Amino acid sequence: PAVRIFMDEKMEASVRKRFGLELELAEANEQLKLVMIATVGLNRAASAQLAEISIMLVTENWIPIESLSELQLIDHLTADSRSFTKTLRFNVKERPIASALLTDTTPVCAMYIRPEAANEAYGQILEDMEKETGMATWLWDPEDGQWPPILNKA
Repeated sequence: PAVRIFMDEKMEASVRKRFGLELELAEANEQLKLVMIATVGLNRAASAQLAEISIMLVTENWIPIESLSELQLIDHLTADSRSFTKTLRFNVKERPIASALLTDTTPVCAMYIRPEAANEAYGQILEDMEKETGMATWLWDPEDGQWPPILNKA
């Protein structure tokens, strides 16, 4: 059955502040969907009231994405029938997180999209991670336009 869930103005402001980008991207792109997980409680009037929420942007194939650049990459990998694992951030901010791990290459290839806010140390961190993990590294800077060649399937 359909149940209406209400949120107060404070929660609405919080949702718009925290998930504004996701909401805007989903509104602007019909192939994107929003997945929501929430805690809901009943108030004294027995109305369902939103208490906590998290929103995740996903593709039409239900693959999570964080940006339009990542959507381009994931769409390309999917259309090319590549085998990959989509990585998730889980609040990791101090180290680069690969957008995808190509699992049909030898070795596995970690695919990174350079964030706008990346500094000069970003490339060095990726080199260190490549040595540490033994994975190949692919890096695309969306500001440069076309991405570098993607490794062929093994």
